[in-house]
Amino acid sequence: MGINKQQFISGVTEKYPAELLEFRVNIEANIIACIFKDPDLISDINFTSQSFKTKDARFLFSLANKLKEKNATVFDEVTILSNFKDDVIEKFQELGGYKALSNLIDVVNLDNYDFYADEFAKSETILRLFDLGFNLFNEIKVGKSMRRPIDIFKDLSAQEVLSFYEMQLSGIDISTVSHDVLDECTIEMSDDIIDELQDGTLNGVPFDSFGQDEDGNDITVYPVLSKFLNGYLPGTTNAICGYSSTGKSCLWTSIILGLLYRNQKCLIISNEMNKTPYIMNIITWIAYKKFNNYTLTKDKLRNGNLSEDEKVLLNKIKKFWNENYKDKLFFVHIPDSNIETVKRKVKQYAIRKNINFFLVDTLKCEINDMGGNDNVWLNLIKQTRIIDELAKRYSLCAGVSIQLTSATKGKLFLDESVISMSKQIIEVCESMLCIRNVYDICELTTGTKEYLRPFKIEKNPATGKYESKDYVITGKELDYNYKVIFCVKNRNGVNTETSGQAFLYAFVGHQAVFKESYRCRPVHGYIQ
Repeated sequence: MGINKQQFISGVTEKYPAELLEFRVNIEANIIACIFKDPDLISDINFTSQSFKTKDARFLFSLANKLKEKNATVFDEVTILSNFKDDVIEKFQELGGYKALSNLIDVVNLDNYDFYADEFAKSETILRLFDLGFNLFNEIKVGKSMRRPIDIFKDLSAQEVLSFYEMQLSGIDISTVSHDVLDECTIEMSDDIIDELQDGTLNGVPFDSFGQDEDGNDITVYPVLSKFLNGYLPGTTNAICGYSSTGKSCLWTSIILGLLYRNQKCLIISNEMNKTPYIMNIITWIAYKKFNNYTLTKDKLRNGNLSEDEKVLLNKIKKFWNENYKDKLFFVHIPDSNIETVKRKVKQYAIRKNINFFLVDTLKCEINDMGGNDNVWLNLIKQTRIIDELAKRYSLCAGVSIQLTSATKGKLFLDESVISMSKQIIEVCESMLCIRNVYDICELTTGTKEYLRPFKIEKNPATGKYESKDYVITGKELDYNYKVIFCVKNRNGVNTETSGQAFLYAFVGHQAVFKESYRCRPVHGYIQ
């Protein structure tokens, strides 16, 4: 098998068998061509110039990196020639100059970038496996035939190559592997398990806090809800269901902010809203919570009607965000709820950006829009299962928004029945919350049959025990827009159905802030 050794960095061809480098020149050329065709891609990768094994690709990638550092938005011939010294330009011309680079650019299709990137990642993975002494060339039994791992890898993705060896290391015969089996072992009370239980490391990632505000006070997100659900665990799917315009996206936004504070990288995939509403939610939430400002609203941001103080605050928020969270939150807007696009993007960000959490916003189960077609319900179940499979495959925490059918509006006590024919979704989810508006003032008025009976859990100073204390909402508190949040499923076993308790949150909609105000005891039935 022939390769041109002169094309590779010194020592590469001596270190690796030619078979592993056979397509490396083309793989690296495709990546370089895509970067020069779309410079924004250089911000979407997590490898360095040292990742390239060919001389030309390493040089051109370093060139592109320098141009990006200089904030160049187009990598054309003029930009290259005007930004580098003579010795660099001379080397660039030796490679054929911009004409040779242009020929590469014309050949690649940016629509195939995900494929090119995965081929690059797969090649890198295989080289690292070779470095670690893994078997690549000796035949193993696959089904009824004998095959070399390196031949099997030709049809696999980068992640599937790793999964292949995970199965080998687990001692599982690849001929009998089933994707339905996530764990298979003899139950043993090992020291590691006992340590995990004692240390609390089996808890999920909490979304209780966002650090401290300007005055040094703790910024709460949802400490009660986070503790109630025991945080979010990798490999699980967690749903928030609600009717249209009940605040699902705002609720998710603040949860994501809590996860970001815990150093979790997050991806939002939205088929409804573009990035602007999410950015406005984040800005107004931070203004309210971090900087104790109650005047900077989403309406003002839409209209550009800002005071001088609010303009100063906006720049403070920008600085705070870019210093702490700029590279932790990613956003993808898709035109519809195409699950194949979701799969592709989750895989891409899991591999390239090492995300920990992804949100799919929104799946719909609206009968009026679907004509009551059973196939649509089945598709909703299928989509949720695929999302859960992605979470488990890449060890991510998944979130999903589900828009409830308007046919159940007016129902006072939300339970699994509001999911209608898609109850199987509940089986997939680790946790599921349902949110609705407080329908009428009667729900906050004592003596009515719809009364929510608000209460708080407080510590009795005399006994030291936590007890429930009833509250009557009066005065200015009645001006809030209240939401009732029901826990339909909770991996801890405590949910609204078994406890009869839900959460009553005050919602400051113009600043995307939910306040953990009360718990409540909703009644069964419908609003009249």
